[in-house]
Amino acid sequence: MLLHITFFTPTGDLRTFSIYANEFEQQLEVLNTFVANGFPVKSARLASSEGEVTRLPIEAFDGTSIREQLSTLEKTYKLILDS
Repeated sequence: MLLHITFFTPTGDLRTFSIYANEFEQQLEVLNTFVANGFPVKSARLASSEGEVTRLPIEAFDGTSIREQLSTLEKTYKLILDS
């Protein structure tokens, strides 16, 4: 998946950044890193290799890493599915 982020620089210029990553969690971490470093994000969207585009709710990203929460959620799902 390809993550596209449109953000404002410290001087107020509007820029776009794109990154490809195999894992969804990595892309969410990149977006949170932009927010944590003080870059106001105007929009963010994911594009799949099939051409599907998903707009991400930027208000949900506060700059806090979500890696631990996603790992806990994954472990919980595995426990439920294995029982």
